[in-house]
Amino acid sequence: RGGGLRRGGALACGARARDALIAPRARCCVASRRRDDDGLIDKGEFELALGLKSSLFVNRVFTIFDQNLDNNITFEEFVIGLSTFSARASREAKASMSFRIHDIDGDGIISRADLSKMLSATIAENALHISEEQFNALIATTFEQAGAADKHGLTLDDFLSLAKQRPAMLSNMTIASISVSR
Repeated sequence: RGGGLRRGGALACGARARDALIAPRARCCVASRRRDDDGLIDKGEFELALGLKSSLFVNRVFTIFDQNLDNNITFEEFVIGLSTFSARASREAKASMSFRIHDIDGDGIISRADLSKMLSATIAENALHISEEQFNALIATTFEQAGAADKHGLTLDDFLSLAKQRPAMLSNMTIASISVSR
């Protein structure tokens, strides 16, 4: 591979990588200056930069991007996190990020409680109305389709298998305007 993002958090400095990161760099700089010019993005600046309102999804993504858990996102953390939403990111990387978003308590398992919280938040954020019976059926069907109907939660392997069966479940994991060179 040429320039681009490398695993382990290292940022390659090739010309193609630099050019691919200009838009995220600009977005990061603008975001970090929304409240103060410290070069870091706090949760409020993150929401403003992405044009999103506070939600469980935004909170989870912010927490995952904030690799050092200091309640701020550096430019490097921003680019590494954002690269997962690139069209060039692998399906496995997207599925892994999606898994981490849904694993609300961070225990390495998407429990029925984790999935219920995420589904409830999604329903509320989109002003959807479904019955309790439909809600429970969605949870049960998800676990059944993942081959985990009798398990406490979905492992990453279960989730990857489900993502292969249901490619559309990762459709929201790509932001078309993001390009990361390889």
